Amino acid sequence: IGRTGNTGVALGIARATYDAALQYAKDRQLYGKPIAELEAIQFMLADMHMQTEAARLLAYRAAWLLDQGKTGRDIAKEIASAKAYSSEVARQNALKAIQIHGASGTLPEFQLMRYLRDSLEAVQQAAQLAVQSRLRQGDAPLCGHLLDDFHVILCPGHGIHAPVAQDIVVGARHLERLAQ
Repeated sequence: IGRTGNTGVALGIARATYDAALQYAKDRQLYGKPIAELEAIQFMLADMHMQTEAARLLAYRAAWLLDQGKTGRDIAKEIASAKAYSSEVARQNALKAIQIHGASGTLPEFQLMRYLRDSLEAVQQAAQLAVQSRLRQGDAPLCGHLLDDFHVILCPGHGIHAPVAQDIVVGARHLERLAQ
């Protein structure tokens, strides 16, 4: 789906995790009050919202530049920035949503662990593209280099070995929902 599509998937994951955390914080009662009234939860939700909106604006700028007739090569920096940042925001939001949910954040019915797996895949894809770009530019391969939270092994003659994608369809579905 390309780099701009991957940005949209990461944004969908970021928004879905924010929405899930916000709804849970409003519904979950602690000592007769929703946990959304706790300052620490409010700070986490505010950070999630702010970072998601910043990532969305980066993505919209890249898309706008494409609409203005620029080629992918002309705006490679903007597209790469949008993808890298939105992927990282998706990962951070998934982790914060799990924290807000507490132990129940790991339960399958909340799907937060799936969002986390999907967001980690988005981060890994962004890192892999950055490394491939460096290799194409003639930089020497890096052996045993860590990129974000993934152990990406780069060895001469062996290419890039990284975790295989589990499923990013969820992010795409949330992206479709955002577009409505």
